[in-house]
Amino acid sequence: MKCWNCGKTLPKDATTCGYCEKKQDDLSGELVRLQEMAKTGGLSPREQEELENLLEVLHTAIDRLDENTKQELQQLVEDSETAEEFAAAIFVGSCPKCGSSETEDCEEVIKIEDPFVGRCKKCSTLFCTECGRIHEGDKITQATARCPSCGSMNTSFESIQKLYEEERFEEVGYNEEYECFDCAKTYCSSCGKPSQT
Repeated sequence: MKCWNCGKTLPKDATTCGYCEKKQDDLSGELVRLQEMAKTGGLSPREQEELENLLEVLHTAIDRLDENTKQELQQLVEDSETAEEFAAAIFVGSCPKCGSSETEDCEEVIKIEDPFVGRCKKCSTLFCTECGRIHEGDKITQATARCPSCGSMNTSFESIQKLYEEERFEEVGYNEEYECFDCAKTYCSSCGKPSQT
């Protein structure tokens, strides 16, 4: 385990760093440290303000977490060697085929370029990061207005897309699925595959 503040190697069960004396469960301290680094990193004033706002939101969110969740998040930080690994652990998750945590999103993968498609670095499986279903072969599917179960266009897709376009995010909430108003079935808002009930 490494100290979030000074980076020194510590015993796995350490609660305080013996070198810099920082508590190891203080995730908000890491955010403060990153903010200080950004101030000397030559960011534009707009980028700096955006980063500070983001850090304030993250700090507030972390303070609201229960202790078990804070510990799980701390464990992810400790287990990740890079920021990319940490982000993949949170946003991509483990491979649904082999269970490996060595995954990444495909946002910058040529011919895929979709952050909602995950790729396992061990078995090369492509999968939906929202619902975890495996993409068959190299065929990447995406949600559309057409219900994959009955073919109807009478779905919640258009109304939710309109709310996104109008930046009315509070009305959208977190939608992992679209609903068909004709057959009453749901499907993944990312890959478009019918929900498993």
